[in-house]
Amino acid sequence: MQPPSLEHLRPENFNDLDAAQSVDSLQNLTKFYIDSFDWMVDQGLRHAIKNIPSVEFKLKNESKVCYKIIDCKILPPRISEANLTAKDKKLYPKECRQRHTTYSGKIYTTIEYSHDGHLVDRYERLVGQVPIMVKSKLCNLYNLSPKEMVIKGEEQNDLGGYFIVKGNEKLLRLLIMPRRNYCILINFEDISKTCSADETKRNNLCFTYCGNLSLIAF
Repeated sequence: MQPPSLEHLRPENFNDLDAAQSVDSLQNLTKFYIDSFDWMVDQGLRHAIKNIPSVEFKLKNESKVCYKIIDCKILPPRISEANLTAKDKKLYPKECRQRHTTYSGKIYTTIEYSHDGHLVDRYERLVGQVPIMVKSKLCNLYNLSPKEMVIKGEEQNDLGGYFIVKGNEKLLRLLIMPRRNYCILINFEDISKTCSADETKRNNLCFTYCGNLSLIAF
């Protein structure tokens, strides 16, 4: 019998990539994360808004009032307007890691107000903040060169594709595995048979230890 070998794990071209090829290969690992986030910002939000129904109600004089969200936008991360000493208002991931804050941008919605079918007003409201994916179009590191990345306190070839929440880097997993030893119940209304089959057998063994009774089913 031959001894264990790593021969098949070492092809001739293994790790035979130059620096540029290695960087491109690694960047492709997170590219679809970033592309998905960019699509959500550019198109996904607008599709979602179309599915939000308008709010309508009648006044005492039977006239009808309607409110409807017609647009939504997310802004890049910025330092608070209360900070008057900062020369650069852009917020970068490094600062969020150090301060244990969330790398996020403000989200605004545009709302239309109409009365009896006639447009009365259209205004914009701040509705909250949304975490921004690092190196996406809304990220302040977008399209920076490796040298500029280092100046901003980042790795020159940072892959991106993750969020910074309360100073911690968070990644969206593509596959969620169930927890071990965690019971999950599913309710199907069309299932009525819950008893065991006739051929099922069970052997119960009881053990007593220090006054405690344990039941083990086989």
